[in-house]
Amino acid sequence: MLRLALIAVVLLPLMLWAEEGAEASQAQDLLVRAQNGDAAAQMELAQRYHEGKGVPRSAQQVNWWLQQAADNGHLLAQMELAKRYLAGTGMQASESDALHWFEKASKGGSAEAKYHVAMLGLAKKKTADAVVLEQLFESADLGYAPASYQLGTLYAIGQGVEQSHEQAHMWYEKAAHLHHGAACFALAEMFELGVHVKESSYLAFFWYKRGAELNHADSQAMIGDWYAQGIHVKQSIIDAGKWYRRAAYQENPRACFALGQLHQQGHFVEASTDIARYWYLLAAKQQYPPALCALGKIEIAEDKLVAGVDHIAAAASAGYAPAQVELGKIFEQGLGRDLSVTEAVVWYRQAAEQKHSRGEFHLGRCYQAGIGVEADPQLAMQWLTAAARQQDAEAQRSIALLFQFGGGGVDQSKENAEHWFRQAADAGDVAAQYHLAELLKELERWSESRQWFYQAAIKDHKEAQFQLAQIWELGKGVEVDVAKALRWYQRALDAGHNQADAAMKRLRAQD
Repeated sequence: MLRLALIAVVLLPLMLWAEEGAEASQAQDLLVRAQNGDAAAQMELAQRYHEGKGVPRSAQQVNWWLQQAADNGHLLAQMELAKRYLAGTGMQASESDALHWFEKASKGGSAEAKYHVAMLGLAKKKTADAVVLEQLFESADLGYAPASYQLGTLYAIGQGVEQSHEQAHMWYEKAAHLHHGAACFALAEMFELGVHVKESSYLAFFWYKRGAELNHADSQAMIGDWYAQGIHVKQSIIDAGKWYRRAAYQENPRACFALGQLHQQGHFVEASTDIARYWYLLAAKQQYPPALCALGKIEIAEDKLVAGVDHIAAAASAGYAPAQVELGKIFEQGLGRDLSVTEAVVWYRQAAEQKHSRGEFHLGRCYQAGIGVEADPQLAMQWLTAAARQQDAEAQRSIALLFQFGGGGVDQSKENAEHWFRQAADAGDVAAQYHLAELLKELERWSESRQWFYQAAIKDHKEAQFQLAQIWELGKGVEVDVAKALRWYQRALDAGHNQADAAMKRLRAQD
């Protein structure tokens, strides 16, 4: 074994030296052929200078020999040279030089070159003229998927061509069958929304999944959404996380944000603000408004007010309604900004005008109380109702309270109060459950009242626990049950109710 090892130690350098010598010899032969005008040799020599194979690496030599090969009509050399001019690889970037060589390759029949000629023309002219369309059609007819996808997009938006969802679908489908991820995504959207085709969640999922498998980040993020929310598939946070991660590794901002949410809410293991912050930061670096807002809220919670408010303000300025509501609250409270209820109303209004329920609620609240605006009961009710119809529990409770007691331009109506309390209570809002129970108690509908006090009490609403104890103590709609009364008084006491201890002592003294 030792002899074999020694032989290997001796022979390996010799073998490498021999291989390097052979490569150097091959490179020398190529150089002679290249200098004699052989385009194929010039192209191969450029590749060798790029890889350092038999010659030292040299970007300058790569470009020199690519230029020679391209001048001699070598199609691949023309394409590579065009891409290098476009990207500025080893040379000064130049769109005009890139276009020159793409056009040369296009005339040589390159489908990819035709596509690039079209896209450079589209970027420069801001519209798809006859030249752009001709190049795209020729490229697509040669089977180049990106050209088919671009034609689909032009037909979808009606740019340079008459808008036609039928044509858009046809070109997207052609590109999708050629394994183009973005085309799969576009096709999936058409099936999900029923654009030109019959709405089909099955086919939408099929094409989103196909795009995701082709490593298209937006498709991966969308599949993550479907699994996370259980949209037309069985809900699975594990599968959602898998697809979000694949998209996030490509720095897809929506996927990064979604992963941050899952970690912050503890859907994988323990909730982790630090891991959530990592993913939010990746998305925030791309100015993704939801991530900027989420990151800002974390920073404010950690007393990093300046950074937190700046992030929320950036998201609000980008038009993100939840951030506009947060910024309104910041100005209303004077948190990291000078207190300004007028400015708060400005931001609440911007969110409300986007039909964001929390923006509508806060704007309605401001009109109701005259905060930053002149009090206006009619506008208050208008905005509160808009929020309530979007199942905003706080708005539903506010309207219910107005009807319960009357005032503020609203006539008292127990029936309307019950309606709005019940809307929020049925959705699980604890405060609404308590208020509904109180209203039903006032109406002496004891059985229903007890049920709603119970729903709030088991969610640790201390006043509901106290009221439930009184029902059992006094036998309101039920037979008196001291044991149950004491149990609920104890729960209320544990929750911090300041009258529960005295009630328990009184009840025990009666025994």
